[in-house]
Amino acid sequence: MGVVVVVLIACFIVFSFYRAERQKNVDQLLSENGDVLLFADELVRTYLGGVVEDLLVVSHSRSLRDYIEDPADAKRLRFLQDLRNLSLHKKEYAQLRYLDVNGQEQVRVDSGGQAVPVDKLQNKLSRYYFTEGMRVASGTIYISPVDLNMENGQVQLPRVPMIRFVLPIDDPERGRLGVMVLNFNARQLLERLRLMGNDAEANVELVNEAGYWLVHPDSAMEWGFMFPEGANLSMQKLHPACWQQMFGTVVGYGEGGGECSVLEAHTY
Repeated sequence: MGVVVVVLIACFIVFSFYRAERQKNVDQLLSENGDVLLFADELVRTYLGGVVEDLLVVSHSRSLRDYIEDPADAKRLRFLQDLRNLSLHKKEYAQLRYLDVNGQEQVRVDSGGQAVPVDKLQNKLSRYYFTEGMRVASGTIYISPVDLNMENGQVQLPRVPMIRFVLPIDDPERGRLGVMVLNFNARQLLERLRLMGNDAEANVELVNEAGYWLVHPDSAMEWGFMFPEGANLSMQKLHPACWQQMFGTVVGYGEGGGECSVLEAHTY
C-alpha cells in the first residue's frame, strides 16, 4: 500500500504529497494519485478559506465596531448574539473570541452557541497565538500550527485538533485594540484527508512543520510533539533524507531503495 502525505507548515500552509512505493517511478505515482492530490488541495482550500471568510465578516461587523466604540451592556449583548448565531450555524468552531490588547477575553462563545459569563473569561496574554496575532501587520491573518486543545494544562480528551485564526482589530486613531480569534476544530478536516486515499488504495498521512505526524495509519505515531514520550516520532528523525526533499522543488527522490518518493508541494 502506498502513502500520500500532506504537510502543514505553521501559518504558511504547505501541502506536500509523497507516496512510498518500491517498484514504481514518480511519473506513475503522479498519474495514479493525481486526483487524490487535487481533491486534497481543494478540500483544504475550501475548509480554511471558509474560516478566513467568517473571520473577516465578524471582524468587520457593525456589532463589533459598535461594541468597541461603546462597550455598554447592550452593545456587548448584540455582538455576543452575532457570535452565537455563527457558532450555532458553524459547528466546527470550538470558540469565537474578542481579546483586548492585554490578552483579556472580552467576549467569548464556545461550541454550540454557549456564551461564556464575564466572570469565566480568561486572560490569554501568554498564549503564543495571541502574541503572534498582536505582532502581525494590520489586515494580516495569523494562522496557527495545528495542535491539540488543552484544558487546565492537560490535553483535552477525546483529542481535539485545533487551528486558531487570529486577526488584529485596529482603529485609525487609537491603533491596535485587540484581536479576534476563531478556534477551528480540525478533526473533520483531518479525518476527510485520512479517508481520501481510499480510492487510490493509499494511506494519507499529515505531518506538521517539524515533521510530527498529525494523521498516520498507526494512531500511536500521531501528535508526538504534544507528549514527552513522542519526541522521536517524527519524519524528520525517522526519515531525514526524505524529509529534506519536502522543501525543495517537485522532484522524484528515493530513500532506502525507494521507500519514499516526493511528488508535489503546494504553498498557501
